[in-house]
Amino acid sequence: MLGGVDDLRARIEALLAANRVGSGLFAPRFNRCRVQQIFSDLEPEISEIAVDRILNLWRCKGTDSVDLLLDIELVKQALRLQLDNAIRHTQAGGEISLHCVEKSAGQLQEQAELLYPFYPAIEERLSSYADYLLMTVEDNAEGIKDSEKMKIFTPFYGGSLARHHSSRGFNYSGKGFGLGLSLSKRIIEAHNGLLWVEDRVGGGSRFCRLLPQMV
Repeated sequence: MLGGVDDLRARIEALLAANRVGSGLFAPRFNRCRVQQIFSDLEPEISEIAVDRILNLWRCKGTDSVDLLLDIELVKQALRLQLDNAIRHTQAGGEISLHCVEKSAGQLQEQAELLYPFYPAIEERLSSYADYLLMTVEDNAEGIKDSEKMKIFTPFYGGSLARHHSSRGFNYSGKGFGLGLSLSKRIIEAHNGLLWVEDRVGGGSRFCRLLPQMV
């Protein structure tokens, strides 16, 4: 995914994966795993890209021992797509951070109003489980316009025109096929989870994915 052939291969894989998900030809293979396992394979890969782009990447590890029931390969792919998106839209010298925190359904109900545009039946969805794990990917980039917050999860949506280009290996505001966030959303929802975006305090974006603690 650093460029050239690898970038093209990643885009083709995203297209194929989107087709499988959209046609109902895939089903998650649920297994018990710890949060730490999700990040162990991704960290070296993402860190290499972050160094190349001169980005500060860090992760809060307070929930590494939390157990979940999920398809770890699919969830890692969803996280990878979100991180790729954050890296593409964060300027050199910027910051990207990953946070994980346990939330009860009651705590989440308090912010239901924020989620209405993404999930109109949010109260019913949150009542399905007692506890959740909230994973967020935050960046201090330009942020996302309110008018685009829903649209960016639509397949093939390109968003605003790119205005910048990095001279380094991973393009700043480089254009993909507009499938990454759509595919990531489908993967999380296949795990009975939720995915949405909100403004980050201080500027930038905060992508939130909520996974039920089913174990």
